[in-house]
Amino acid sequence: MPEQKPARRLSLEEFQARIEWNGIPHAPERLEALHGAYLDLMVLTDRMRRGYGYADEPASIFPPEGRR
Repeated sequence: MPEQKPARRLSLEEFQARIEWNGIPHAPERLEALHGAYLDLMVLTDRMRRGYGYADEPASIFPPEGRR
């Protein structure tokens, strides 16, 4: 599985345009806090492990209980 590029970070203006386009209700005074939370989430998703397929999951490797 190919490695994915880190997600592109949106500027505050791009972030505001996207949430308004999608109809997400927000208080204008909380926009910067929402944007900061979005940036933190993007950092976390970039750190998630990648490159594993469904066959690598333990549930696919070990047989279910009682089935041998």
